[in-house]
Amino acid sequence: MPVKVQISDATFADIGMLKLWFGARSPSETIDHITQFVIEELGLERDHDVPGTSDMSDDDFMTFETVPNLTHTKLVEALIDGKPIRNPKWMYVTVGMIAAVKQSTGLEGEQLVRELEVGAEVFKCEEYSYQYYHELGLSIQYVSANTAWKETARLADKYRIPVRVMFVWREKPGAQHPGKTGTLTAGSA
Repeated sequence: MPVKVQISDATFADIGMLKLWFGARSPSETIDHITQFVIEELGLERDHDVPGTSDMSDDDFMTFETVPNLTHTKLVEALIDGKPIRNPKWMYVTVGMIAAVKQSTGLEGEQLVRELEVGAEVFKCEEYSYQYYHELGLSIQYVSANTAWKETARLADKYRIPVRVMFVWREKPGAQHPGKTGTLTAGSA
């Protein structure tokens, strides 16, 4: 349902400029473009983009000998050492694996950073796409889904910590298997 919103004259002028840039037909369509652009830039996801998977059998999932292109995928489920990652995102799985490595090895600080092949710092840094994770005592740089899985699987295999993810490709141009569901595992003993 449409909602009326009051905006300043300056903001309306900016929307007019962006209307031309986006090639939109109306201010409303321009705001839709801006919203979609920001959502994609921030890596945010809408849950309604993903079909239900609760009634699927194991035969409905694609499994892979080599890792597929994970661009335009959304995680549906992730387990590290049998424990689920709540509200899974690719980056959270990597952070969860780093936490599992820290717990199983006792590595901390610089020692833990040296074990990682993603950007990490032992101080609080929240610029250049870093985010600080208090439970790790580290700032970790945001990475793509492909890089996140690569690092997660590498750590899982090295430290024999099992990880399993289930994901779905979004219905987007550039998705390797639009609408299909896949699973990946690593870290088997």
